[in-house]
Amino acid sequence: MICRIIEGDGDGKMDNNNNNLKGVPLSALIWFVVRNANGNGDSNSNGDDGNSGKEIESRIANALHLKEHQALRFYDELSRRSGGKPELVTKELFAALEAREKLRRRCERLEQKRDELIAEREKIRAEKTQLVHELEELRRMNEQLGRN
Repeated sequence: MICRIIEGDGDGKMDNNNNNLKGVPLSALIWFVVRNANGNGDSNSNGDDGNSGKEIESRIANALHLKEHQALRFYDELSRRSGGKPELVTKELFAALEAREKLRRRCERLEQKRDELIAEREKIRAEKTQLVHELEELRRMNEQLGRN
């Protein structure tokens, strides 16, 4: 299972165990796989033909080689887009994340204020309706007094 995570198994399916490993550094995953593959000292005790250590080593080497290529392509793209200074892109990304968080907080406050204003508007409407009824009642009473 951990070898599939290291290889970046592309099926998109993540079970609960994989979710727990999401933030684990790649080096820790590799160490854990190698330790478990060689940890029991007897490669045939788990029923395989003795090639599991070599198979795991090969899978990890292939996965790391692929990740190196991906990292280089990503770095090259960042370099091209930033005029040779990919560090600027990361600074811009962090600034954008900070600005996004500020905007999210402002949006939440504005939504709260909007809800408060809507509630206040409804309260004013109810008071207005009550005042209109009371005014009508006063007019009716004045007309009755005027007739008497």
